[in-house]
Amino acid sequence: MKNLITITAIVISSISLRPQEQMSTLSLTIDNVKDQKATLYVGFYRANNKFPKHGQHAFRKVVPANGTNLVNVTWTDIPTGEYSLAVYHDLNGNDKLETGMFGIPKEPSGLSTNLKAGIFNLPTFDKCKVRIEGNTTLTISLR
Repeated sequence: MKNLITITAIVISSISLRPQEQMSTLSLTIDNVKDQKATLYVGFYRANNKFPKHGQHAFRKVVPANGTNLVNVTWTDIPTGEYSLAVYHDLNGNDKLETGMFGIPKEPSGLSTNLKAGIFNLPTFDKCKVRIEGNTTLTISLR
């Protein structure tokens, strides 16, 4: 019984000693929104995710278009860290980015550093990474 109490105490203390994940605020502006009714999706990728592959993000946020070509949104629940963001405007409502030959997007999309991606300039995590810490403000232009 004494061993069980000791083991329980060690487990409880190790749980309470884990540092809590620090949260940050991200204020994101998405501009050049052409269809003011179609939904926008923001994928947050960490270094170990397959950036910018659809569905391989660490997490994503859904942003309804607000009837203008400029959408502003603020989240207060973003874990602090380095991310590469990929935004796409789901014009046909199928919850995925339509791409053509060589994976070139057919729907408007943008990246966290506004990298102009192409066949000879493929987006990578390192080319698009930003640090979200404290109060961070970003603008992503859809192309």
